Amino acid sequence: MTQAQGGQAEQAAQEPTTTGRYAERQRAAAAELHKTGTPDYDPRSHERAVEATRKAQDAARRGEVEPGD
Repeated sequence: MTQAQGGQAEQAAQEPTTTGRYAERQRAAAAELHKTGTPDYDPRSHERAVEATRKAQDAARRGEVEPGD
């Protein structure tokens, strides 16, 4: 493998896939949900996390890259 190929493979490994983004956002939404009933819970943060999860899931279904990612 040439150095250029190695660099491309390394870069591809660092870039999250759409399903990886979905999983990451799903974990964030779950973390916000687990804060329910504590002083750290913010319903708006939970809503944002759920919406980001939904958008990531839609993008993964279509095989698209989300804007800003």
